Amino acid sequence: MARKAVGNQGKQEEIIAAARACFFEKGYDGTTIRSIMKRAGAEVGLFYYYFDSKDAIFDQVLDSFFAGYQIQFAKIVRRTYRDPYRGMTSFFDYMRKETEAFRRRYGNQMHWTVRMAIRERTLTIIAPYIRETLDFLVTLGAKPPMNLEVASILLAHGIGSTLLHEDSDWAKTNGADIRKASNLIMGLDPERGNIMLPDWATQQDAAAITALAACQKQYFPGFDEKEFADQIERRIELQVQPEILVIRHKGQAVGCIAFSREQREIEFLAVSPQWKRQGIGDRLLVTAISEFEVGTLLSVVTYREEDEHGTAARTLYQKVGFEPGELLEVCGYPCQKLILNVPDGVPGIMKNV
Repeated sequence: MARKAVGNQGKQEEIIAAARACFFEKGYDGTTIRSIMKRAGAEVGLFYYYFDSKDAIFDQVLDSFFAGYQIQFAKIVRRTYRDPYRGMTSFFDYMRKETEAFRRRYGNQMHWTVRMAIRERTLTIIAPYIRETLDFLVTLGAKPPMNLEVASILLAHGIGSTLLHEDSDWAKTNGADIRKASNLIMGLDPERGNIMLPDWATQQDAAAITALAACQKQYFPGFDEKEFADQIERRIELQVQPEILVIRHKGQAVGCIAFSREQREIEFLAVSPQWKRQGIGDRLLVTAISEFEVGTLLSVVTYREEDEHGTAARTLYQKVGFEPGELLEVCGYPCQKLILNVPDGVPGIMKNV
């Protein structure tokens, strides 16, 4: 039977809040409609004005509990349309952090039956968001070795369930194997999956970043190795918001991009010679661009069109939509500024995820 039109939305919310307190404290079986209404300060008969049964209000409690999380899940998926290479890791990183916060907040204060219900509801909720992310990655060239519905369920109930059930130390310790499992489900080579995933640089990457630049210094006007190394270490140490991304293989940085949020520019991009033509530069550049607001005029300086030192860089920048800007000189070298109006989506034609 359909519910009557609700006359007092505020009272309905009071009853849901009271039910939430009762369910969290005593569990589903230990909570009665009478106890809910007593806590809400209302007559039992009023309950049936808003709800059909205890099951119905329990569902409402879970819906209200997950409302904020679902907003965040949707934001992460929307961001994937600009930042595809970190989409899945961002989703599970958010889950891991919120699971830790949940445990800190509720500890043993929540009845175990409700905790289990929340875990099960979480897995049901996240599967469609994961499926939407997979659908988009497939349009960019990803090739999961199975039906996408199956892949999304495996990721939700495999990776998601692991994050929900295991403690945070276990998840951190086994993070590499968790990512490897995710890569397998998404159809990525387990040994090369990490070259698909840009990550923020740490001090452990500083020496490798300097080495990347030094072995290709002919592409960077006025390059000074010591000065560069000092700047990289200082920026990684002092940065409030990170501005240096790396892609690693077996723990070693094989590609790096640095950018300035304040100056709105790409400052440095280099890929190890042994890892050229693997799409590393593309992934780093697209990910860095996603850190800027849509509509930002983003710039990069490279060699001029007639200079062979700038051929590869110009090709990459123009591929994602940078257009020629003013001519200038850097340390006495003829260069040119290229400009990109940051789009709402993946810039350029990116075929290889």
